[in-house]
Amino acid sequence: MLAAEGFSAIATASASIAFSLGVSDYVSGANLYREAGAECLFVPWIKDAKSTAAPVHEIERPLTVVMGVTGALLSVADLQALGVRRIRIGASLARATFGLIGQAACEMRAQGTWTFAQQWIPADPVCKFFASSDRAWRFM
Repeated sequence: MLAAEGFSAIATASASIAFSLGVSDYVSGANLYREAGAECLFVPWIKDAKSTAAPVHEIERPLTVVMGVTGALLSVADLQALGVRRIRIGASLARATFGLIGQAACEMRAQGTWTFAQQWIPADPVCKFFASSDRAWRFM
């Protein structure tokens, strides 16, 4: 297997399969990837607990889900309770940042103000955050 060579095979079952054919076909496809040697399976487009439960229990490998893309409001605790082993956020942080940039641009253009800047974080805490091996989830 790839693990013996220091590699991990990660398979992504297409979201189009999950939504156009149904969850059972999606699970079957993911298990085919598993049989072919994938050690971790990736589930895109999780929307709620119901759509998460079937793949988690019917796919015979650790499951990775992507959160923050579909607006699903499942917490880490919710996902753990469902049996999810790995959580990715993809580009969610970048997309959230772009959203803030867009709001700031709209404010400057429409109102001529800069109230968005009241949420800024000073450079020192940001630098300490990235320099530390024990990164806290807060800057202040």
